[in-house]
Amino acid sequence: MSSIYIALKLVCADAGAAKQLRDMLAAAGPEFLRSSSHIAAVFASAEGPTPIRVDGVSSRGDVVSFDYQDPAQQGSLTPDQLLAWQGSGVAFLQYDFCDTQTDYRVTEYYHGLTEISAKEFKARAVSSEVPDAKKVVTLTKQGADTKVAQAIQRGVDINAMVAGFPLYVHVIRAPYPLPLAMAALAKRAIDWRLSTHDAHRYVAGFLEFPAAKIGGMLQAMLRAAGPDLPALMRQESIWHLLLVVPEAMAWVCQQDGLDLDAPLQHASLTDEPFGRLRSHSLITREPCNCGSIMHHINVADSVFYDELARSVNRVRGNFQSTEIDSSIALLKQRGAKAVPPLQQSLAQRLMGYLQDSEDSVSLPQLLDMGLSLTSVLPGGEHPLAMAAQYPPSWEAKLCKINELLNAGAATDAWSSHDGFRSTVLKYVFDAEFRLASLPADPSQTARKFSAGVHTDQVLKLLTHPLKHGLDVSQPFKLYLWQGRNHLTFRGSLLGAIALLLCGRHSELRPWCVPMVRLLLAHGASGADEAETVDASKQVFASYGALQLTGRWQAVVGPFKRTAKASVLERLMHRQTSEGEDAIDTQVIELLQARHA
Repeated sequence: MSSIYIALKLVCADAGAAKQLRDMLAAAGPEFLRSSSHIAAVFASAEGPTPIRVDGVSSRGDVVSFDYQDPAQQGSLTPDQLLAWQGSGVAFLQYDFCDTQTDYRVTEYYHGLTEISAKEFKARAVSSEVPDAKKVVTLTKQGADTKVAQAIQRGVDINAMVAGFPLYVHVIRAPYPLPLAMAALAKRAIDWRLSTHDAHRYVAGFLEFPAAKIGGMLQAMLRAAGPDLPALMRQESIWHLLLVVPEAMAWVCQQDGLDLDAPLQHASLTDEPFGRLRSHSLITREPCNCGSIMHHINVADSVFYDELARSVNRVRGNFQSTEIDSSIALLKQRGAKAVPPLQQSLAQRLMGYLQDSEDSVSLPQLLDMGLSLTSVLPGGEHPLAMAAQYPPSWEAKLCKINELLNAGAATDAWSSHDGFRSTVLKYVFDAEFRLASLPADPSQTARKFSAGVHTDQVLKLLTHPLKHGLDVSQPFKLYLWQGRNHLTFRGSLLGAIALLLCGRHSELRPWCVPMVRLLLAHGASGADEAETVDASKQVFASYGALQLTGRWQAVVGPFKRTAKASVLERLMHRQTSEGEDAIDTQVIELLQARHA
């Protein structure tokens, strides 16, 4: 059974017209609705699979009242529904909407297509006086939402220039939120040529409304734009909202002559009510035009979805990525292409290379264009930091970082203990970092992680800081955790890898012997000590946090039970207490040969 309940009170021209309408409604049913175009159009789902239930039809004088359930109705009546009632002889209309699942309620009054006040509905009289635009501007400054909304509904010229700006700009930029006035604006033909860049504030204001209203408001705004629609559709914020409202995206994709490949302008949504101008793009963070919407989507990573998720959280209370996927699918069906900006910055081109976009250029081409791999970009990010953030998967991140390193990328931060711990160690050993970079393909996500496949890439990454002065003889401080379990480690990097990170029962065990060889070649020693530090007596602000893989007690338990000792002593003790292990045997032989 539908959770949507609607009550209507219809005022007809006279008692005879009311009686005729009552008789038609009393006989309403699926077969009847399909045979009567006027009555069928007033219901949202007359052709739908769920029948409409009409109850309590009655008339008194020129007034007809009835209730009905229509599962397809979402919030306010659409202009097409109002026209249908008008064509059925209805002059005034009271509309009460209730969704019992969300307790969302709407009560509206109409005269023809114009929304009026409850007082005007009761009096059956509508004022014909057109409000003065200057007085309406004063009302917007006072926050008189209801009065401003009524003035807009009564025909005030919303495009009239007042103090150098159109009236609708004053409403959008009002010092107080005016949700009713914003809803009224959505039904008027705004001349966006007067102030196109204010569209982002207007659309951001839609997020203050219930989900049921947003799709209709967005469609009404775009319909009313008329010849200004192409200019309006270059606003980044409008596309962002369209992506989380598939029903509105479907309407846009049906519009003939609309260029879906036109370059967008930047004015991203913000978390503040009614938005605030953000001069930098959400994706490129640069104050310039970006490519088409599909290019915008293709170069985006999880940051793009996170921004849209915040919009959806405010609109619907939860994040459903399927809505975005549905909107993107509609764009692709209409043939939308990823068209890059005519003039891309190096940061934008690097982003495309890191994400293997269909319009990306190669790394040698980027270097020929002047990309520096040893200094930060204008946005403040180093190319190596971008390579650890934007590629779609953990494997792709390692691959891109190594490609940049092979091309000459360098950063002094990786040669210090703190920098190495917060970057390279995290990229390689932190399970949280790896799991956060799972591929989008479900079949790839389900595939079990195999560390051995990635040994070469991992060794290449670790080799770079070792060759550039990282001192592995000094003790490292690490905070290792898994769920509620934790261990605070202080000792050599060799000990951390051989005993814990790639120790017995670790998911990364195949890396152990190759990494030990690498560290020994760069000055590590099996005589270096490793210990557990009491968390209750130390301040661990300087300890790097890494999430361990494997069974916690099997990996960490023996280490915590052993007193302070050298790496070699700990490995030999494990061979005695836990039994022989082939990999530990190889590591012990390597350490003993190092000190022979």
